[in-house]
Amino acid sequence: MHINGQRLAPEIFIELISSKAWTLSANSSIYTATKQEESGRTLIWACLGEVYEHLEPYWPRKINTAQYHYLSSRKWKVQTDQTGSYMEIRRENQKAISLWTTLDELPVWGKPKSTIGETFSLLTAIKNRELIQSYNEYNDFQWARSWKFNPSASQIIEEWKMPAGK
Repeated sequence: MHINGQRLAPEIFIELISSKAWTLSANSSIYTATKQEESGRTLIWACLGEVYEHLEPYWPRKINTAQYHYLSSRKWKVQTDQTGSYMEIRRENQKAISLWTTLDELPVWGKPKSTIGETFSLLTAIKNRELIQSYNEYNDFQWARSWKFNPSASQIIEEWKMPAGK
């Protein structure tokens, strides 16, 4: 099967790029993957929307700086990815990454950085699909991904409130 330069169905594209042999890039409408082989370079691509639609149940949610600072460190596990460019955020008892943000965006309050061209969320969704193995794990992931932020009430302040009359 000759695939060089071909547009692939999302399922096939995802399966191929799951291998670390591929270098992934993106723009506002397509994902492109290249692989260097002895016989030359192989290039494949897929529409961003089709890939997203296929992996949407496993796609992590991007959060902004205010939301990141609102997270309680006791309930969430936060770490940088292998590149040191992204913050991976999951509930402390989960394997799948539910939320994410860019590391260079954290000290900046205001406009979020554009996600055009990033491939972190795609690779994370593929990894999440592999990590989530049960119905309960999927429900926990969906709950964490859709977690509602309430910036008007700090979790820390709520924990330190004194009972009435004291």
